Amino acid sequence: MIRVAGTIAVEPFGKEIVVGSDKTVVGVGTTGEIVHGELHLNPGTHNVIIRNLTIRDSAVEGDWDCKSTDFDGIQMDTVHHVWVDHNRFSRICDGQLDVRKDSEYVTVSYNRFENNNKTFGLGWTDHVRTQITIDHNWFAHTKQRNPSVDNAAYAHLYNNYLTAQADPGDPVWTYGNWSRGATKMVIENSYYRDVQHPYQADATAELVQRGSVLRNTTGRHDTRGTAFDPRDFYAYRLDPAAAVPALVERFSGPQERLGAS
Repeated sequence: MIRVAGTIAVEPFGKEIVVGSDKTVVGVGTTGEIVHGELHLNPGTHNVIIRNLTIRDSAVEGDWDCKSTDFDGIQMDTVHHVWVDHNRFSRICDGQLDVRKDSEYVTVSYNRFENNNKTFGLGWTDHVRTQITIDHNWFAHTKQRNPSVDNAAYAHLYNNYLTAQADPGDPVWTYGNWSRGATKMVIENSYYRDVQHPYQADATAELVQRGSVLRNTTGRHDTRGTAFDPRDFYAYRLDPAAAVPALVERFSGPQERLGAS
């Protein structure tokens, strides 16, 4: 277990910090920060928890689209059994969280994704193996990939809160959840406010949505196919969609009680 108290300013700017298997990296209270760098999980890495950190400020001034850099907040390739929980991501140049190349048994819960363009992507593979649960996350002032899920065998999204997109005037590349490729996606009891294209699906993908609240949303609201039943895999409790904004605003991101002992 690695406890982070205070700010780690990564040098050189954008450097990858490799996290090995059987590791917990946890911020102490609300003080733990990784600034100007990326946590990176190489292929085969497993049994990892990344929790209660702020990961911020690897954005390059004037490079909103981040075509010349690959400075992610957390990037993982072909990993399994990883939990990303109660973190805050802000102003990252490229993906705040990238789950890539057939990563399996990943849970992303109670995080805050803020002030970013390419926020949270899954895929970069022709295989259909990725299995992921995404719950109680807050996406605020983010443009695209909230998340974008390409070729996932099972993607379960529930009780997430999407609001206040950046650059809402873009007719295509400002969107919420996207089921791409051969993905099977289930969305439950989420809350979308002031979101363009809150959820959409490719013709080759499946997307089931039930129980969500939509306020002032525009554009695509696609559903297609039957996807899967998450309860075939695990038990879980849904919070009412109407309660999601208050719950997620209070409990997402770093918490004072976590990592303190």
